[in-house]
Amino acid sequence: LPSMSMRNFRLKLLKTVKTQSEGISRDAAAHGEQASGLRAWLVMADGDLSEIDFEDKRDLDWWGLQQDSHIFVFLNSKS
Repeated sequence: LPSMSMRNFRLKLLKTVKTQSEGISRDAAAHGEQASGLRAWLVMADGDLSEIDFEDKRDLDWWGLQQDSHIFVFLNSKS
């Protein structure tokens, strides 16, 4: 969906992380923590990483996100 907003993409990433690793929230809660943030980086053609700005008003196509894109995702939890 090249016209998807970054905000919606972030929500889909959060849903995917929650679905694939439900233990994260449960483990964090057991330690008095809560999941508080998600950061992601797009791997560029030259191998460099570009942090994705989820507040950006541009769509996925502008960012160059395609079916074969590689993305590193970091889910932060804090007390």
